[in-house]
Amino acid sequence: MLPTPDRLTSYFGLTPRVRQTGSQLAIHGRISYQGSAFARTILIEAGWSVAHAPGLLRAFFLRIKDRKGVNVAAVATARKIAALIWQLLRKDAPYRWVRPAFAAMKMRRQELRAGAPKAHGPAGRGRDYWIKEIRHREVKLVAPAETAYGRLEGQTAESANSVRKAQFNNISGRSVHEYSIAMKGGVSSRAGYRSPVRACRSAASDRQGRCRGSGLPRARGRRGSAPPPQIRRVR
Repeated sequence: MLPTPDRLTSYFGLTPRVRQTGSQLAIHGRISYQGSAFARTILIEAGWSVAHAPGLLRAFFLRIKDRKGVNVAAVATARKIAALIWQLLRKDAPYRWVRPAFAAMKMRRQELRAGAPKAHGPAGRGRDYWIKEIRHREVKLVAPAETAYGRLEGQTAESANSVRKAQFNNISGRSVHEYSIAMKGGVSSRAGYRSPVRACRSAASDRQGRCRGSGLPRARGRRGSAPPPQIRRVR
């Protein structure tokens, strides 16, 4: 068994490609499409199916859908399902928000497709799914969990926006590179650095015609450009 759930999702080719050079910001692209295409297709189809079933996974699907569209949401949900499978197998525990009648019906349908003989006599647990009262009762049990997940994600998004706004107020005047790193929460080796030319153009000049904070003369000419150098003819 793979050591981490990220290894499993990477094995199925559901993780995005990452391109990065040196200390620059990483660029995330499409999924890698590595591993078994058949297993990846099954997981993505499962991601589409959970969009119609109440529960935490549908709340996750809808959250990604509002941000990046349905196709990205289906792939992200497939990756979430793969990570969930790893957790359940590693801990040897059942899914907490499973619907018993719905799961029994699914399992019985798969057994029949695999060639199991049909049973005659009293109905099994899979029959309970087709009873309307039992089906609605199970939906009501998982609905509060879906609502709580949406509320939690909304609070997390609001707190993240407030942190980003505070970071934006603290990095005014920096370069685009420093701004992007600060918004990502990273640390740049150029933090707080401003070139003498930039400082000379933006700072107020003193009476001697020099910029405050730098030893360069004040730029003169059109659009703040320096005057052309004097060329002396040598006879």
